[in-house]
Amino acid sequence: MSKPVAWSALLCSSALCAAVVACGDDEPQTSGGGGSGGATTATTTSSSSSTTSGMGGQGGGGGEEPVIAPPLRNPVDMRDDALAYESLLLMGYEPIGATNTTCTLCHSINRGLLESWRDLSDTAVATCFADPTVPTKAAIETALDCLRQKPNNPNSPIVSPKLGIYSAAAHLAWFDFVFERLYGADSTQHGDFIQAVAMPKQMMETPWTQDEFDIVAEWFARGLPFMEELVPDENLPTSCTPNITPAVADHVAAMSMNGWRAANTDAGLLMFGCAGAATTLDCLSTFPQAGTLPYGTGWEYMPGTKLRVLRTNNYSSSYWTRSSPDGRFVGHGGGASGGSTIVDLATNQEIGLDAAYDPGFFPDNSAFMFQATPSGTGICKLSLLSSGTTYVAFNEPECGSASQIGLYQHVGATLGGGDYWAIDGSFVSDNGGFTPTQEQPNAFFNSGADVDITPMVYDGTSFNPKQMVSQPTPNEGDTIMSPSSLLLMGRVAGGGWNQNGFRLRQLVATPNGNSYTVIAPEIGRYCVNGGKPGISYDERWAVLHRYVEDADAVELGFSGPNDPGFQQYASQGAANIYLLDLLTGILRRVTHMKPGQYALYPHFRSDGWVYFMVRTLGSDQEHIVASDAALVLE
Repeated sequence: MSKPVAWSALLCSSALCAAVVACGDDEPQTSGGGGSGGATTATTTSSSSSTTSGMGGQGGGGGEEPVIAPPLRNPVDMRDDALAYESLLLMGYEPIGATNTTCTLCHSINRGLLESWRDLSDTAVATCFADPTVPTKAAIETALDCLRQKPNNPNSPIVSPKLGIYSAAAHLAWFDFVFERLYGADSTQHGDFIQAVAMPKQMMETPWTQDEFDIVAEWFARGLPFMEELVPDENLPTSCTPNITPAVADHVAAMSMNGWRAANTDAGLLMFGCAGAATTLDCLSTFPQAGTLPYGTGWEYMPGTKLRVLRTNNYSSSYWTRSSPDGRFVGHGGGASGGSTIVDLATNQEIGLDAAYDPGFFPDNSAFMFQATPSGTGICKLSLLSSGTTYVAFNEPECGSASQIGLYQHVGATLGGGDYWAIDGSFVSDNGGFTPTQEQPNAFFNSGADVDITPMVYDGTSFNPKQMVSQPTPNEGDTIMSPSSLLLMGRVAGGGWNQNGFRLRQLVATPNGNSYTVIAPEIGRYCVNGGKPGISYDERWAVLHRYVEDADAVELGFSGPNDPGFQQYASQGAANIYLLDLLTGILRRVTHMKPGQYALYPHFRSDGWVYFMVRTLGSDQEHIVASDAALVLE
């Protein structure tokens, strides 16, 4: 890619910015903004000294026996233009010549995403890191509690968005100091923290040194000067034209007879809650309907359908929830173990996992996958969960790893005994409902976005990855794979980095040596918005959650967003579950959640029942709920 002439002086060296700035004097001349002024040399002063105040915020420590923390970040004496360029190189921004994927393995670097990270970082500095000297244990506890998903709950996990760019410092001296001082040198707390929130994931990319982090943190602290000069704006569409090609109908027809729902039925897969049921609609009949419970009154919206409350969890989950094809096991981040949890609905057992988030279950009920395990991406046989274990460390004989599979992965399997698959790519975190959430997740996906596709072969003992293949998906992200691995579906970026519908692609994979050659032509365009979807095992339906916005007021029964009755939604937010018919593009609402109630992370089990989570503002309880809506619509 050609580089702007105005930046030629900055591009004359691949060394750090001391060399870059020395290249010449024709680059733009600006002050250092919020940093150290218009310096013409680059100096960083990384130090682990316990007598230097950090730069994460302002203020001094106090209390008994103060011990001052090492710097959270050090000031960087570098010009704004060079600082911006070097920061983007460190982040892996390819258009200016970066060759690493430190941030771009999981994210599309663009103005919208950078501004979002800046806002999160500014909030962290103003609140959690207001006094980075943390001279007492009480000050450390206050800082760490501030970073929790629920700051007033000591059992609530620390989450990456609360740190902003400082998640990339999780392994550095400041966090090492605060965890050792609070928990002791032999504690595993710091390692657990790194495993859960550190960016980038160390199994995939080498984390920044203190000097490198200082450069990037300085750029964010100054408000991202020269971002607009180095990161071009993208001409994203603001309109969407639906388009469902005949290939969709052909695919759905084929999967109705030969997809994973039919294959699992033919294989005699026993579905949870179906013992003695005359039809699939009669499954789960021993569980209460939502409408019979005080908190579930009014949830059931679609005529003729019912919601079954399968379990109430007395903990908060984190991010994505998925379940096994037979519906017995439900996994998500968070839980009493401090890592992740899989709930065995058959035994009412909570199984802790040494993992952070992102469960995935292969569609043949053979295995499951989690992210941020001690070995990166952990893959274990499903039989481990029914063996009586109460904790999965991912070092069991039933487990292996595939470190090249990135976060927010989704899995599928070739029908007829072929390869297993995992995809990952650019994503936008979506963990709503802990605070009022009143809009859909942004779509920070630039024109260079792609998905990484990893085929795996099961050798009778473990799942062995083949060579990964990258597939361009311009301006798409949060991509999921259908159970058959034959479809991809992603959220599309539009103007203002808002979502502009979904795109459905057909994945055509041709064997090539130890991997595949792939193409992924578009076969469907759906002009509806919402969170990351899931596709049914017969591949007729997609299911998604949508946060309530002003535009939803009339559909929810109000005269408009200014209707007094809608104001509780406007202040507390909510989320509902929707079914999207891939054949017709018709979107149908399944739930009618009350203000402050969030129905999230819906997905299918093999027989067509939909599972999802319900969390309520201010409550530590969450509910696992099942819907028969897709079955009724059949």
